[in-house]
Amino acid sequence: MILETELEPLSGSSVVTSGTPQRMALEWLAASDPARLPLKNTPIDVITQRYVMATIYYATGGPEWALQYNFLTGKETCDWNSQPQGVFCNNAGYITAIELNNLNLKGELPKEIALLRQLEAIKIGGNKLSGKVPTELGLLSKLRVLHIGINSFTGGIPTELGGLPQLAILDVSNNDFSGHLTGFITHIHSLESLDISHNGFSGELHKSFGNLKNLKVFKASFNDFTSIIPTQLARMKILEEMYLNSNEFKETLPEEFSGMQHLVTLDVSNNKLTGEIPVGFGYAKSLQALSLSENQFSGGLFTDIGQLGSRLKELRLDNNNLKSFLPTELRSLTNVIELNLEGNEFEGNIPSEIGECTGLKYLSVGNNKLFGN
Repeated sequence: MILETELEPLSGSSVVTSGTPQRMALEWLAASDPARLPLKNTPIDVITQRYVMATIYYATGGPEWALQYNFLTGKETCDWNSQPQGVFCNNAGYITAIELNNLNLKGELPKEIALLRQLEAIKIGGNKLSGKVPTELGLLSKLRVLHIGINSFTGGIPTELGGLPQLAILDVSNNDFSGHLTGFITHIHSLESLDISHNGFSGELHKSFGNLKNLKVFKASFNDFTSIIPTQLARMKILEEMYLNSNEFKETLPEEFSGMQHLVTLDVSNNKLTGEIPVGFGYAKSLQALSLSENQFSGGLFTDIGQLGSRLKELRLDNNNLKSFLPTELRSLTNVIELNLEGNEFEGNIPSEIGECTGLKYLSVGNNKLFGN
């Protein structure tokens, strides 16, 4: 079979092994494709793209997908879509995006996807994909978006991804990844959003993450990190969101975080952090949500809390070891929506000035040593 000769270098023995997704894709191309391509006269790139997408279809339980998006029809491969999902191509006819989110894909992602060298986006989140992520993804030098979150991938993130020069969005959240997260990700200087949350990563969070100078969103919550929080993370000068909650981070919260002037949201709740809350957060000019709850912070509220003024929307300090009186400066938080101070050792009178927080919808001060209305 001529196709066998052409495709075996791409897929190896899988293409000649009965029952494999690769063999099924080959047989479909040769005998069942409604397009009936004249294989001798069709450019190899066209055949390769059709073969790769057919392989992905068979490898991920295509007949059981929630929607078919024209897959395995007689239409051109670039028309196997229905906005906003499916296969999308550039004007030259090369596949640049695969978007198959929430479609009941299951099985393993075949390495043949890396044959689509013009790919800029892979979005296959919210499925039931399993096994290891193909290391061959590291060959996709034009890839900008890789979203494989909410699946059942195992093992580690391929270190080969560290060589992707244009990758801007990497979402591997809600999988079964585990082990130590080495510093290869920090070589992807183009990253703008990184989500590794809800996995089983352990050990230290490498200080070299601070080298991601273009990062705006960093989510590492719900893992098993046990190190201190590296102060070098404060080098991410344009970071807007940082979620480190629900890990085993210990020791103190780096005071350098209070100098991150673009930071809008910081969540380090549910860890084992100790010491006093660093002074300076009051002058974090972009901060809108600060969650330090369920740690072992001690001392009082940071003295410059009033400087947050109308910017702050959420302040969660519940279930720590905070003491002292509640400062009247809380009155300055005029737009705060949630203020949770419960489960500490605050004492004295509840300041009436809290009534000046006109945006307040949720206030919790229970399980303290406070009195008053």
